[in-house]
Amino acid sequence: MKTYSFHFLILLLCIGSVSCKDASEKKKVDPFENSQNVENTEYSKSDFLEKITEGSAEIVPGKSIGKIRVGDKPENLYEKLGNPDKGQAGMCKSMSQWIYGKNSQKSLIVFTECDPDDEMRPHILWIRTSDRTFKTKNNLGVESSTKEIETNFPNMKIIGSYRDTLTNQKIVIKNAQAAGITFELEKQKDGTCRAVMVNEKGKPPHIAYFSFYPDLELEN
Repeated sequence: MKTYSFHFLILLLCIGSVSCKDASEKKKVDPFENSQNVENTEYSKSDFLEKITEGSAEIVPGKSIGKIRVGDKPENLYEKLGNPDKGQAGMCKSMSQWIYGKNSQKSLIVFTECDPDDEMRPHILWIRTSDRTFKTKNNLGVESSTKEIETNFPNMKIIGSYRDTLTNQKIVIKNAQAAGITFELEKQKDGTCRAVMVNEKGKPPHIAYFSFYPDLELEN
């Protein structure tokens, strides 16, 4: 696996330190902005989806997206998927992004962190997809309507928002903490879902989940 810069670690330390930035600003920078792209020649992009799904494209809140599971050790992840197209790593934290599909419109992001309860071995903390192939058992996922999602997850809480850099649309991040799932939804009426993230049930999204959004604004 390629060794990436330590910018991401510095970003996390700044987020947690009052001296780095006033929390009232509620802004984060994109750790992928100046990261080194990795040319992925180890596998064919056309079969990348199959490597994630292995025949199952289900989103299980709090547990998994396809065959990528929260809590798993990532030893075989890079061997299976190839080097990520973008990534940051340092001090037992790693965020990797694979970009695939026609016109590179889809992405998979996996965040891992060392677990002190497992001799500091890395484990997957959260998984994010922007691929509409993946659906929950209720057929929810990317391109589902806000109404459909809110009907199935009525107690979601808005935890932040950002603007799409290409369309300038406002995107609202809504989290169903008890279920372990987060949706990124277009703010306008009847807006659709742009991405889905899963993490352990009952826990809020890890702070690193927000760090790659430009112009992020967190809710109070």
